[in-house]
Amino acid sequence: KCIVNINVVSDAEKNIMLELSKGEKRKTEFSTFLRMFYKCVEQYPNNIAVVDEFGSITYKELDYQSNILASRLIKRGVKQGDFVAINLNRTKEWVIGIISIFKAGAAYLPITSDYQKERLDFIIYDSSVDTILVESDFEHLDSDALVNSFSFTEGENAYMIYTSGSTGKPKGVIITHKSLAVFVDSCRDIYSLNSNSRVACVSSFGFDASVENIFPVLASGGQLHILPQRVIKEPVSIVEYFEQHKITGTLLTTRFGLEILQHYDLSLDYMTLGGERLEIIPPTKFKLFNMYGPTEFTVVATYTEIDSQKEYSAIPIGRPMPNSCAYVLDDNLHLLPKGCVGELYLAGPQIAKGYWNRPELTSERFINNPFASSDDYDVMYKTGDRVWWNEDGELVYTDRVDRQVKLSGFRIEIGEIEACLSQCEGVTQAVV
Repeated sequence: KCIVNINVVSDAEKNIMLELSKGEKRKTEFSTFLRMFYKCVEQYPNNIAVVDEFGSITYKELDYQSNILASRLIKRGVKQGDFVAINLNRTKEWVIGIISIFKAGAAYLPITSDYQKERLDFIIYDSSVDTILVESDFEHLDSDALVNSFSFTEGENAYMIYTSGSTGKPKGVIITHKSLAVFVDSCRDIYSLNSNSRVACVSSFGFDASVENIFPVLASGGQLHILPQRVIKEPVSIVEYFEQHKITGTLLTTRFGLEILQHYDLSLDYMTLGGERLEIIPPTKFKLFNMYGPTEFTVVATYTEIDSQKEYSAIPIGRPMPNSCAYVLDDNLHLLPKGCVGELYLAGPQIAKGYWNRPELTSERFINNPFASSDDYDVMYKTGDRVWWNEDGELVYTDRVDRQVKLSGFRIEIGEIEACLSQCEGVTQAVV
């Protein structure tokens, strides 16, 4: 018998591990974020939806102004399936823009001022976007009348975010409305979000962590607070903002979040840390979540609520998100038992559509799922992360199978840095 065909686990243990690999089953009431948002507009029209340093906007106003902008986009030739880029300062216009793009049937592509010119130029060229929303596109949204009646129809794709690429060029990851809706609905439940929630967005809009801060609270009737650029640079300014505006929850990169938690006493309902390995547990009076997730699986793939009273030999990244599966496999795609380190593969409705215009890379990383139970699980994503199941049935992260690294929560392919160095005058070879 060929060694590659030998399973490490018995048939009985295989069934146990398959069951362990499954997240909680829960029904998603709405098929898209927009439908959740419409329900909030109907239930909470006068609730404040978004707050920035210049003011606020209610759900009714957000709905109306995004209708105006969506109609403008359609007049400009934006059609179903297009990508529309957004390049704005950290203001509520980001949210108006995103929702208007959804209503026009398009998907949004975030680009921010902190991108280097070469990266920005490449993303615009590679994505083939014809329309970029800038500050001037939002003039007179509160005074214009919606004269024409437009039929807003959602497309398949929700957004595309570019991540680091091993060849030296960023790669676009496409997330569908279905994936976003399942993720948003799960977050509403996990964080107990409601119309009294006040969630702070500290993340860059070009980083997919912003997706978790933006959409779940706006699908719950609560307030999204977009912290100004000058505030997000300083922990003390963030803490002051949280206290002044009675923020109830947020997501921060692990290192930055720990810096705040170790020096300040916050009054929140919850905080989520992610993007880097969590190695110490700070004392908190609120729920503290540790999460893990690649862009290719709609922000969060696994999560756990940290028990500050518990002694962890290794702090886990938790259980799979609801309706998702997380498999720990060997090099031959066989399930591994508890305690054995293997590569993490993810399956379920949160999985990305693939990489934009990169069919070979897509087929390499998004592969057939031999454990599929339905169409929602017939493809699994090869993460490149090595993990193991602990005795409590939670995943623990160890390292990478390749040379990818994390810096301040951002994935960086070493090859991309080497490619840049090799272009420097006088350099014939580079190694990082």
